[in-house]
Amino acid sequence: MAVIYLAVVRVLVCPMSCDNCGRRFSSADELERVFPDIPDLINRLDAGGTVPEGECPLCEALVYREQGRVRVGILLDGGLVKGVFADRCGVDAAVLDTEVLETDDEATLTVRALGETYVGVPQRQTPENNTGLVGRLFEAVERLESKERRG
Repeated sequence: MAVIYLAVVRVLVCPMSCDNCGRRFSSADELERVFPDIPDLINRLDAGGTVPEGECPLCEALVYREQGRVRVGILLDGGLVKGVFADRCGVDAAVLDTEVLETDDEATLTVRALGETYVGVPQRQTPENNTGLVGRLFEAVERLESKERRG
């Protein structure tokens, strides 16, 4: 049985790409101009459209941050996942449930995370899009964190 080590290997950077020529950029330092200092920006945007990161140094078209799918891994050690919620579409989730025993249909996975070894059954979850619940949950967490920092 293989052991997977979970660790932060690198900080993920969302790349940017030019809306015209398709050139990709990894930081705003590579752009000709950055938001909000883009000439004639108001006339170049669609109402309700995405705000650009900057302007392409090659063709002067607008450059936008690329939107990839968000993937969430949940380590469950005691308890039951009642639901997985997201505040946007395009979120994939996987749960490692350490309380589900291996059956003929399910193979176990061993992972090393948080200084411990966990064995469980990996399961895909499809998050429900619920911006209200996710928003309230994160507001509550942020309030608690703010209290802890002050207290």
